[in-house]
Amino acid sequence: LGIAGAAGTVALFAAGPGYEKQLGKACFERQVEAAGRMAINGNEESHKRIARVQERLVAVEPKLGAWTFAMVQSEQRTLLSLPGGFAIFHSGLQEELDDPALDLLIAREMALSQSSRGILALALALAHAALPSAEWLLEAATTQLHTSSATWLAAEGTALSLLARGCFDPTEAPARLQQISRACGSDADDALRRAGLLAALVPAALDEAGAALSALAAAPAGPEGSAAMLLALRDARATVTLLSMVDAGEASDSPRAARLLEQAALIFEKLASEKMYHPLLTHAQAMTSLVSVACSPAPATAESACSALLQLAGDEANDHAFQSSELAILTDLALSASSETAGAAAGEAVAQIRARHRQRKLTLKEKNTQARQLRLQTDAHLAAKKQVQAQAAKNIFNEAQEHRQYISDWLGPLTRKKKAIAEKAALAAAGLQD
Repeated sequence: LGIAGAAGTVALFAAGPGYEKQLGKACFERQVEAAGRMAINGNEESHKRIARVQERLVAVEPKLGAWTFAMVQSEQRTLLSLPGGFAIFHSGLQEELDDPALDLLIAREMALSQSSRGILALALALAHAALPSAEWLLEAATTQLHTSSATWLAAEGTALSLLARGCFDPTEAPARLQQISRACGSDADDALRRAGLLAALVPAALDEAGAALSALAAAPAGPEGSAAMLLALRDARATVTLLSMVDAGEASDSPRAARLLEQAALIFEKLASEKMYHPLLTHAQAMTSLVSVACSPAPATAESACSALLQLAGDEANDHAFQSSELAILTDLALSASSETAGAAAGEAVAQIRARHRQRKLTLKEKNTQARQLRLQTDAHLAAKKQVQAQAAKNIFNEAQEHRQYISDWLGPLTRKKKAIAEKAALAAAGLQD
């Protein structure tokens, strides 16, 4: 770089891992200051979105709490990742990624914050010590980030485990890795290779996610336990993780698959025990998965799932979720479930729902009868009203006729007298003419 003298020597020594955080922080602050008003503050949803994922991952790995990020309003699809746990997201990148891809990107950056950046730290040290204002040198330094594919893969494996322990669905990560590669413009072939390697880690990660969700479900009842579960369902979209556990459990008959189904059943039962979670469970996909778990040959799993279905059936607001197909399966389970307890719960759930259906039909019939009676009463009232109006009109007509007759009777003699006078006058005039 053409740097000579003490400044260059100090910069080389400053490139050690112990100084990476200071260098990354200095670069981070310069970038945010240069962005000025374009740096989105903490009240913006785009900033909050990343912050929620960060908080969730820090909860499972507290040492990641030092990771710092900023969101900059820009059409660029870039992420400036700096040593020491600093990152600058450009909003254009976020617009290119869906939620699972953004979750993976955040987790990967947080995982990278725990490792040394090597050549990037050296370049930043030189840029910071010698030419603090040379932005082109900073950009050149950032292009050296993560040249090793092994570094990427190690960080992505750690990120997958972090997401799983945070109750995120790890099965979506391999496909999203290619989406991140396309959005960031990185090597597509290398990303495809790493996605294949990452897919091999998904089963173990799904086991971690199941254990994390089970731990939340097993927490003692109370505000804190409910709040933790609600945060998982909101921020980590843990319902998707639950459905993936069921799908993986049904894909084979291995002990691991049976354990996933058992965990899913217990989680379903926990969620069904509190009405606040019912809207999440009564979606079509969740109900289909729950009914599938209820058909498990393992008695304990079937009992937990049928207990959850019974609790859902006890709330009239959930009747819309029990379609004819679900009711048919539950009717069969009442006779063929893997345990008597599960069968009894399934039968009771069907009985409650059908009893309400019958009651609604009776209520509807009663309402229809009442409506018919009301219509008859209304028709009779209208007919009586018309009859009264007709009689009133007839009375008015008769009174008018009588009035005309009275006038005729009173004025009749005068009229005849006037006619007689007029006739005499006419005759007198005729006599005078003669």
